[in-house]
Amino acid sequence: MFGCVLCTRLDGSDSRDKPKLYRLQHSITEVGSDCTEDGAIQLLGPGILPHHCNLMHSEGMVTVTPHGPDADTFVDGQRVNETTVLRSGSTLQFGSVHVFKFVDPMFDQGGKREPAAMMRSRHKSG
Repeated sequence: MFGCVLCTRLDGSDSRDKPKLYRLQHSITEVGSDCTEDGAIQLLGPGILPHHCNLMHSEGMVTVTPHGPDADTFVDGQRVNETTVLRSGSTLQFGSVHVFKFVDPMFDQGGKREPAAMMRSRHKSG
């Protein structure tokens, strides 16, 4: 397994209930309200578009790319409007109620996936 997102509470802390774990695909994982194919993450609720964003694994990195300006997507509390690199432990929010924690088992085991230059996230405030 190379990475997963773990459902958390709105404040970003681990859920006390059994958290839902989504394993990411080895290429693109689509997130949205109409995403029903195998490997996709279907989310329903306020602010979730039919095709909200993509989580992409490429060359050892995982990125999130919103599908337009109306796709409310946040990384570590900052709204993102373009492709952004995720780090293990990053908090992801889709819409107004779905909060996740990105977990990279390789990083958590002391492995290094990305060169430092590749880890720069591009955040835009919105």
